[in-house]
Amino acid sequence: MGNIGGVSSSVEDGQTGADSSDGSGDGTQMGSITFSQDTVGYAGTWVPFEDGFQLYLPSDWDVYNVTEEQSQQGVLYIAGDSSGAETAPGISVVWAYSDGAETIEEVAAAIGQGGYQVDDIVSINGIPCVSYRIEESDCSAIMFFHPTNRQYLFCVTGVGYAANVDTICSILTSVSLT
Repeated sequence: MGNIGGVSSSVEDGQTGADSSDGSGDGTQMGSITFSQDTVGYAGTWVPFEDGFQLYLPSDWDVYNVTEEQSQQGVLYIAGDSSGAETAPGISVVWAYSDGAETIEEVAAAIGQGGYQVDDIVSINGIPCVSYRIEESDCSAIMFFHPTNRQYLFCVTGVGYAANVDTICSILTSVSLT
């Protein structure tokens, strides 16, 4: 089992990470989620990132230009539903320095110390991630180490979470290596 955005997800492949290969470095078990595009409620497209991972996003979403100011703040990508709905979902992908964190548990502790609600530490498609929420901003997010350089972390944040739980959870659990 894994917990994304406070929603439990069953393990589709029956596998759980059980040793230090889960990326945590301490031999503890973590829940495991394996994404299947056949189970999502939208027609999607795989969006690859040059840093070695990809997300499965709704094909009809708009991709927005990242401003210079946003780029300087670590924003790599912004996309969302442009239907005009008041609670339209969207996502952003941001990078940050790991500030010396070496395990996903240390990342989770830092997120918790920052005042955010940590939902779970879970392996998503083999990538150790921290799932957390920002209730007052109606967001759910995952954070994980760069696939090849642990000095960097990536955060994928879904907004409009309360009204779009299924879509946001599907997007967050689609993160996979390219």
